[in-house]
Amino acid sequence: MDQIIDFFKHILNPEWIIDNGGLYFLLAIVFAETGLFVGFFLPGDSLLFVAGIYGERLCQSFYDIPFFLLMTMIAVTGVIGNMVGFWFGQKSGPLLFKRKDTFLLRRNTFTRHRTSTTNMVAERCSGRVSCR
Repeated sequence: MDQIIDFFKHILNPEWIIDNGGLYFLLAIVFAETGLFVGFFLPGDSLLFVAGIYGERLCQSFYDIPFFLLMTMIAVTGVIGNMVGFWFGQKSGPLLFKRKDTFLLRRNTFTRHRTSTTNMVAERCSGRVSCR
């Protein structure tokens, strides 16, 4: 149990990630944070900041690649993660709305709230409301 707690302490420390996981761990965390639902607790912004500071060391540890290529790999990983997250939402979203209403998930609550928020934003921005 202590090993699991230590692992989570280390995985939330960006410098430990750079030192021990290198570029592979960095790319996996960027992918998980942008594309997967479980990646919200990972240190994405602070990890990218620390990766910029230790960029030269990261580049040397990964076949001495140029820094521009490192930044391109991180950006492409983020875009691919975003596309996977969109695909997952596109596939699982209709399944959630086809289910019967339960105590925790009701379809009318989300659609009614979203419609009123959209109308409020449209009214504030353009002065008129788009009603159905």
